[in-house]
Amino acid sequence: MRGLEKATLFLLNLSLLFGIVALVANNWLHEEHFTAGLFRKCDEICRDYTSEIAQAVAALLIIAAIGFLVSSILLFVGLRRQKKREQKIGLTFLLVSTLFYVIGCCLFTTKPPFQRQWGFSFVLAWLTVSSAITTCILAVVVFMKGGEGSLEPTIATRYKNERTPIHQTYVEHFV
Repeated sequence: MRGLEKATLFLLNLSLLFGIVALVANNWLHEEHFTAGLFRKCDEICRDYTSEIAQAVAALLIIAAIGFLVSSILLFVGLRRQKKREQKIGLTFLLVSTLFYVIGCCLFTTKPPFQRQWGFSFVLAWLTVSSAITTCILAVVVFMKGGEGSLEPTIATRYKNERTPIHQTYVEHFV
């Protein structure tokens, strides 16, 4: 694997880690003696709560985390084996999962269940969004630019080890 491919996988796994921590941590909203996550709210006593917005956001983030995990596995396997099909499916999972994560964070931002200050989990969720978007851009650049192990190898990279000029090889190949 090349350096850009390793960076893509690293950022994807970092997005997955940030996303899981943001999902399970109980600090999306906070005040001095109050915190609320997607599943619980705590003042003096912690209790479960059933805010429709928080449930919708949690569902979207869980789906996105599963998609990030599947994408990470497929992209790793696809890059190791140089399988284009696995890379395409992994890239598709990555794009859809990023979309789910963006929708979930935007939904929570526009309609928070309580009017409080944003907590570290909320900030971590938006860091996940930014690293996931960066990962998507990197993945598209890596896998679409051509070369060995990419989605669309170019004629130049297909025949780079031959001694004849590329244009002659191209003409002989199709004549």
